[in-house]
Amino acid sequence: MTHSILRCVFILFLVINPLHAAANNTILILGDSLSAAYGLKQEQGWVQLLQDKYDAKQRPINLVNASISGETTGGALRRLDALLEQYQPTHVLIELGANDGLRGFPITKMQANLTALIEKSQAADAQTALMEIYIPPNYGPRYSKMFTDSFASVSEATDSHLMPFFVLKVAGKSELMQNDNLHPNKTAQPILRDEMYNTINQWLNKDSGRVKHSAQALKITRLRNKHPNKQKLIDFFINTRTIAIEVGMWRSLVAHCHGVAGVESSNLSIPTINPSLNSIFSS
Repeated sequence: MTHSILRCVFILFLVINPLHAAANNTILILGDSLSAAYGLKQEQGWVQLLQDKYDAKQRPINLVNASISGETTGGALRRLDALLEQYQPTHVLIELGANDGLRGFPITKMQANLTALIEKSQAADAQTALMEIYIPPNYGPRYSKMFTDSFASVSEATDSHLMPFFVLKVAGKSELMQNDNLHPNKTAQPILRDEMYNTINQWLNKDSGRVKHSAQALKITRLRNKHPNKQKLIDFFINTRTIAIEVGMWRSLVAHCHGVAGVESSNLSIPTINPSLNSIFSS
């Protein structure tokens, strides 16, 4: 008897606190030399520094750095299927396009490749982020603007999160750049780490809210399908933001605990903050 009661209490705790457990995130980073620690040791690059920070904070985030110096959008596209199969990431971060621009590749081809990278990742159930990239102004204002604007266009068309270019805080500062004035040096890497820590946090929080919203929408749809004659009442609680989203879970809990010695199902009714909902599900 005691075991059954405790089991009901445990289920009840899960119903009330469904989002307390943090999900593990595997982030696949598709980048070029800016993320591949060009001119540095791998442990000095921002990606490894960020992983060290996650580990120190005991955050369940695993970074898979698939970045290659000199990588283009086309090269990454040829590698992507194998990477998705090997690592099965929950998130894919695309930091590519600079080498396409520096080599003067057609912008339309770069856009098509970025779109394909995102669509393949999304088809593998990964959330996607696309980083906005800038190229040196000596390519001319028209080409430079068309190039940079491409990332916002692709992001919007694919419903992918758009990230700001993470090198802007160090670019142009000689003390933070290598001799080629293109790649951040060792001193700049912690700055890039902290910039990406904040940027990735915003991305993960946004996707967490999106997942929660999708789950709630599914539950509401099920409520509508189950009780077609109660649409107005359901709409009332949705519009006033007081609907008990977990009401279906409560119903299951009552069914599970009903008849357990010492537990009365009347004590497990739907929460009284929405008393009218009891009448919806009493039948």
